[in-house]
Amino acid sequence: MGLASNQLPQGMRLLNRAGKLLRSAGFNPPSLSQDVLLRKASRATGLNDFGDDLHREGLTRLLDALEQEAELTTLGRLMAADSIKHDLIARLEMVDYRKRNPEVDKEEIKAPIFIAGLPRTGTTILYNLLSQDPSRRVPLSWEVVYPVPPPQEESYTTDPRIEKTRKRFAQTDALVPDLKAIHPVEALLPEECSTFTSREFQSRNYSYVFDIPSYYDWYVNRPQVDVYQAHRRYLQHLQFHYKKDRWLLKAPQHLPFIGDIFEVYGDAQLIQTHRNPCDVIPSQASLVYQMRAVTQESVDTAAIGKEKLDRWGWALDRAQATRDAIPERAKQICDVRFPDLMADPLGQIERLYDHFDWDFNADVKKRMEDFMKNNPRDKHGTHRYTLEMFSLTPEQVRQRFAHYMERYELG
Repeated sequence: MGLASNQLPQGMRLLNRAGKLLRSAGFNPPSLSQDVLLRKASRATGLNDFGDDLHREGLTRLLDALEQEAELTTLGRLMAADSIKHDLIARLEMVDYRKRNPEVDKEEIKAPIFIAGLPRTGTTILYNLLSQDPSRRVPLSWEVVYPVPPPQEESYTTDPRIEKTRKRFAQTDALVPDLKAIHPVEALLPEECSTFTSREFQSRNYSYVFDIPSYYDWYVNRPQVDVYQAHRRYLQHLQFHYKKDRWLLKAPQHLPFIGDIFEVYGDAQLIQTHRNPCDVIPSQASLVYQMRAVTQESVDTAAIGKEKLDRWGWALDRAQATRDAIPERAKQICDVRFPDLMADPLGQIERLYDHFDWDFNADVKKRMEDFMKNNPRDKHGTHRYTLEMFSLTPEQVRQRFAHYMERYELG
């Protein structure tokens, strides 16, 4: 099923074998010591101020979980160390930039649009279509990966960091060649804002790539208001030299934190997408399998299936409970069903524009039509998966999501 650990490029397999020999001799490089990673990030930037302490507990819990739970290969350790160091560097540079440019604090974030929903429910196509509206500001991958200095409008599509980002993504493509068919990433495509919160070490991103249940459980069960306040600071930074009418943002991890979003962004508008979980759960499990097969000594597909069933079931339950508790926010929320979006994308877009009283003019419509023509579904290949691959049955999934499926008429 897809890429297994023993199908890695030969050089990566040799690296992992060498790592096993070193571990048997009492060595386990590279280091995942917090002090070591902090020092490396400081040396790389010449900076020492990591800002407030919001990130500290998350970083500690993440590193503990990686050491104690993830069963990392040497390649997995290298990827973890590189990712954490990269997030620490971005944090150092953003704190330094804000200290030198305190006027960033005055940037106003007006009525941001959040797309939330289970993964694989049409969030990406909706995100890409809505981003064709020139009044929307979306975070592109390159500026999220390398946020300092803030992007300039005149060089937004020519900044040298674009090519730098492509090279970074190419490394992932080489390790997980099927990833583009599941979740395409590109330097000039809109990026999920869960990367913002990874700099606070409170993000689902790490738990996709590594099996770290203690970190995940801690993260999802703590209040997220302070994380969304940090999220706002990130938006202020990115729009400092290039702003539009409002931000358009997307990440499945927003789903259980709708209440926290509205507490920080009182004028936010939320789009929740919906799809039959019998299609969603194996697709999400396949993505996680592809990533963990690269980073771990072994991957239990049945455990991944149960993990996705439990975690996304909990997220949906919490999202719906929150929505039911805030009926006064109903005009700020609109639902989109995946079958409707696939059957008539522009019809659903027009419905959203009508609900939120946005201007769906001829230019916006033409831009969206052109995007669909140039980006057909399955452009990067077909993603194939089944529930059986992850030891699940349709009956199990329907039972867990019965109320949700009935509420949104999902089969």
